[in-house]
Amino acid sequence: MKKRLFIAISVLFLFSCKKEEVTPNNAPSTVSNFSIEYGSDDTYNWSDATDADGDAVTYDLYLLKDTGAKPFKVSENLTISEYTSGVSYFGTIRAMIVVAKDGKGGETTSIEYPTIIL
Repeated sequence: MKKRLFIAISVLFLFSCKKEEVTPNNAPSTVSNFSIEYGSDDTYNWSDATDADGDAVTYDLYLLKDTGAKPFKVSENLTISEYTSGVSYFGTIRAMIVVAKDGKGGETTSIEYPTIIL
């Protein structure tokens, strides 16, 4: 009798467990409208990325100075779409690269030759 009761409870337990549905994570949108305001401190701007899942988006900013060089990271985990550096790279920046991240593995890389504001 105890054996049948154990089997009945085990079967009920197995069928009552629901399989957890996994929702795929969507990467943030690309960013655009890149610009650089040169001065004693350069300011880099871009449009905000959005995340279809509603996740908070942070940004890593890279700059490319020469077409044959590797981009270098200027800042990471920015919470706004603007960065002001303490260094001026007037006349040397070839491209801005912004990586939008959602903190859950979703990343989108955007690259653009920026509008220069003097």
